Amino acid sequence: MEEGWSIKKLHKLILLSATYQQSSKNNPAYAEKDPFDRLLWRANVRRLEFEPLRDSILYLGGELDLTVGGHPIDLSEGTHMTQKRFQAILNRYGKVHLPAAPRRTVYGYVDRADLVEVLNTFDFASPDMPTGKRYETTVPQQALFLMNSPLVIEQVRNVVERKEFKQQKTDEDRVRYLYELFFQRRPTQEEVRDGLEFVTAHHEPEKPVAAASGFQPVANVIGQGNKRKQQFNQPAPSRASRKPLTGWQEYAHALLLTNEASFVN
Repeated sequence: MEEGWSIKKLHKLILLSATYQQSSKNNPAYAEKDPFDRLLWRANVRRLEFEPLRDSILYLGGELDLTVGGHPIDLSEGTHMTQKRFQAILNRYGKVHLPAAPRRTVYGYVDRADLVEVLNTFDFASPDMPTGKRYETTVPQQALFLMNSPLVIEQVRNVVERKEFKQQKTDEDRVRYLYELFFQRRPTQEEVRDGLEFVTAHHEPEKPVAAASGFQPVANVIGQGNKRKQQFNQPAPSRASRKPLTGWQEYAHALLLTNEASFVN
């Protein structure tokens, strides 16, 4: 009331308060007296929603675009099929462009009639009705997204290509850099040792043996009337395979799969 009922000044007062800026670090003495944190002696650990989670993944890869304003982006690109209804609009009018850019997720295009599946996976609020608070679920698809999404794999590759990572002189420094980048803290000696053991134990996958370029026809053996069988014996056309992750990329991916990377402490 002293500030003329200003909501902005009320928000500033709350955000700058000592209670709001508390960490989630546990205190056994306080936890014994107030195990449910009703007196707000620490910050409660909370899971990241999809928007900040996707932004964090892009930030780790050094590709997050912080441009303010602009056209919406296709959130399904790099995660699943292109949004079908919007693709139909493109095919019909040919004027609207929906880029698949590493921009903040808040600029993602939301089609109420064809919501991107990854949004449903991460408890995105229904765009058909007002929602004061999102519900939270824990389903296997959320972990599978972090394990297999092309968007995640691409950013994991980019992590070890960052200039700051390559400038580290020792493997211990590389582990410490990844912890500071992923978790904003320095690792313990045990975590450094585990990281080095993980990378050392990683074996590069063996290269597949290339198929012979000249396959001998079998028409002379099985007869002219069995051409269909000959076609089945021809070498299959080569397909672009996903390049395996290196040891450091696998380690960065493992760090991303931890709870600490998906929760706010």
